[in-house]
Amino acid sequence: MSKKLKRACVTRIVTSLTEENAAAQYAVASALARCASDASLDRICLYANCLPTEFRVLCEHDATLRSPAIRSTAGYVKWAVANHHAIA
Repeated sequence: MSKKLKRACVTRIVTSLTEENAAAQYAVASALARCASDASLDRICLYANCLPTEFRVLCEHDATLRSPAIRSTAGYVKWAVANHHAIA
């Protein structure tokens, strides 16, 4: 599967989630966190921003536990500033 097709599939899945389907949101947040790296965090944040705040925080928290180097990227700092109310 090409990267472009994968990106389209992930975008469709994330944007189709509804608040009533918390299990699916949890699964997507966890999957995004698992794919995150310091090189991919900017793209991961784009997808995670489609999720409710609690699942965005879950995604970023799990990602930084897996790869602590993420915390020093510009993408993480930007995300942390934008979501300071949720992580403080």
